Amino acid sequence: MIAKLFSDRSGLESVPQNAKIHYNYANLLKDNGNIGLAMHHYKLALRYFNNLNQKCFANFALILYSSGNTAFAFINFVQLCFK
Repeated sequence: MIAKLFSDRSGLESVPQNAKIHYNYANLLKDNGNIGLAMHHYKLALRYFNNLNQKCFANFALILYSSGNTAFAFINFVQLCFK
């Protein structure tokens, strides 16, 4: 269902500053193994959420950790804990 919503990228193109669209697309990309592009969309989501969305921040930290960026993941996790 979610994959179909993003198959033509129309949501991303019609409302490019919508944090929820970037967050959901990043989750889809992560689940499909496209880690690099998922990280990009998590970053965009965090920018448009003004870094206030804890789920997005946590997913971004987890993807960093799982890709071997443990130090950067830890920094992001600490930032999340003290918001």
